[in-house]
Amino acid sequence: MIAKSQDAVGQKRWLWIALILPLLSLAPLLYMQCRLLMLKPHLQFFPLAIAASIYFLNEPKAEGTSVRLGGTRDWAFFSWLATIVVCLLAQYLGSPWLAHLCAILLTASWAIVARPSLSLLRIVGVFGLLLVTLPPPFGWDKFLIGGLQAVSSFACSRLMDLTQILHVRRGNIIEIASKPLFVEEACSGVDSQYALMAVAGVLLLLGRAGFWVSFLTIITVPIWAILGNLLRIYLIVVGLEWFDVDLSQGTVHTLLGLSVFIFTAWVHWSSVQLLNYCQLRWFSGDGSSSRADNEAISGPPLHQLGEGPRAAPTSLVHPAWMALPLGLFLFFPESLQAVIDYHARPDLPSISLEDSERFPGAGALKVTDGIQMIGFQTAFRDRDDMLGQHSRIWELQSGSGRMTVCLDFPFRGWHPLWECYINSGWQRVRSDLIDASTGAFFETVLKNDLGDFAILHFSLFDEEGQAYQYSGSTEFRKQAQRWTSTLFKRQRPGDRIDEPLTFQFQQIAYTGSVPDQEQLNQLRDVFQKNRVQILSQSAVALQKIKGQGIDATR
Repeated sequence: MIAKSQDAVGQKRWLWIALILPLLSLAPLLYMQCRLLMLKPHLQFFPLAIAASIYFLNEPKAEGTSVRLGGTRDWAFFSWLATIVVCLLAQYLGSPWLAHLCAILLTASWAIVARPSLSLLRIVGVFGLLLVTLPPPFGWDKFLIGGLQAVSSFACSRLMDLTQILHVRRGNIIEIASKPLFVEEACSGVDSQYALMAVAGVLLLLGRAGFWVSFLTIITVPIWAILGNLLRIYLIVVGLEWFDVDLSQGTVHTLLGLSVFIFTAWVHWSSVQLLNYCQLRWFSGDGSSSRADNEAISGPPLHQLGEGPRAAPTSLVHPAWMALPLGLFLFFPESLQAVIDYHARPDLPSISLEDSERFPGAGALKVTDGIQMIGFQTAFRDRDDMLGQHSRIWELQSGSGRMTVCLDFPFRGWHPLWECYINSGWQRVRSDLIDASTGAFFETVLKNDLGDFAILHFSLFDEEGQAYQYSGSTEFRKQAQRWTSTLFKRQRPGDRIDEPLTFQFQQIAYTGSVPDQEQLNQLRDVFQKNRVQILSQSAVALQKIKGQGIDATR
């Protein structure tokens, strides 16, 4: 008896080592991944999801039913081995995202062996809860955000039609009498989408829901997220139109979003309760024999499938296998240095408000004949805003329509400006690089779903005032170097910075119809003249910024 007890303690110890050692070796990469997740508002709940997963993995009396595994859980050992191999790949590539995935897989394979009293369905639920915190790879979450923006703006427009609120929808911009509303990323519903997925996972684990209830609950999350976001946008419109109250910004907007999310989560919880009732009412008889029926279909609890309540594969707990996770620590010093380099590497630049005021103002732009200046404004945003931290905006009126001229800054390297307009609902018809004596620039023809056209011209210049030619955007370079930029071949703080500090000058003309060649030539000429003026008057500000440097570290 004593020998069996000591053996059980030894097995438990080695199981913990099999989990903790690989996670410790991945700690530097996981730290960088946590920093990156905090930059994504829709994933900032990940600490709560991790805490909930720890609770459910250690929850007492969580025994349940599961599908048959055909015996013991020896197959989990092979999944653990495969995950260790992926850990090696994650460390070699220096990939925080891959390290995040490895941590989730390690936890799942460990739980299958170390928590035999938990049903497989429950372990899958914990795995899904952790998986919600993993952002889609290759920036695919941008497609999700864009799709939610389009659905939200379209649905809100139809709801406003039903309630006879006069408006015009242009892509993701809904214009009402009070002001135009842009259904931006923060209003797309992506925050609610991810948060409701996590809430659904917690509710299902707390209620120990069955397979079909869990499945229906998960697939209905996008519906509730879209409906909740639609309610929030519509309340903003109603507040402006009927009560002259602006709920679109500030603290009141935050409180509105929080209130709508709580209401949506409550409705979602009610739908889970309804599904549970339907399952008990129509699929479990009187409910007294539901567990026996489930066991007859799905098999007994997993701890009854082995040789004892704590049976674990001896191959996994053998000390010899600990050499594998110990081998991961060969990369640990370089991973730790990568964290230091990560904080020292130049990041998104930032310029103070005082320095931004040195750039050209309202009277700096002298318009040509046939064009009238109708307004000027400045904009200040977060340093990670895709539109730039600062903007100097001139509103013009010409015979062909309204024009907007902007000086946006600062940026790092080159970027495709048309993506900003695509995110706001425009479609890109074509883009061309135009050579000119004053410097090359891009010309993009845009079209929205109302049939309106716009002509966008833009170029970037560096701190020397020289045109920064297209050589691949920062995102493009990251994708191109994904497999060659490894942990040992990464850019270090002392290396040359490929993406210098840049400033963007743009001009967009809303023509309303397809422009002919004569109109294009006129707009190109106006753009070049405006660019020469702004560049010459920005020389002093550029020299000042170049002399003092800017805040660009993490």
